Amino acid sequence: IEGWDIRRELKFRIWHNFWDSMLLHCGKEVAERNIELQLHTFNFGYRKIESHWEGASNSSVYQARKFARKELEGVDCYWNGHWGKVWIQTYPFHMFMVYDDPSKGCTEG
Repeated sequence: IEGWDIRRELKFRIWHNFWDSMLLHCGKEVAERNIELQLHTFNFGYRKIESHWEGASNSSVYQARKFARKELEGVDCYWNGHWGKVWIQTYPFHMFMVYDDPSKGCTEG
């Protein structure tokens, strides 16, 4: 079949089903965590999750994220000529600037 990636099909049709059923036998907590990780991948995308872990292993990125969570999140900040608050989604890491003026919307970074 043209455009069909046999390795991808094997992975999704056999390998994922194998692990899903195997982890069900490891207890409720393990099975729930597996489902949670699958939902993260579905909702955020593999690249965003990969970027999260690449940043976590880079000391300067790790320190910048730690600083943002400790010093910037939730306090009044001034950005692009407007006041607002920083909101951080910790996993996968993503920062949002939520402006005090709702007409300004939200800036992602």
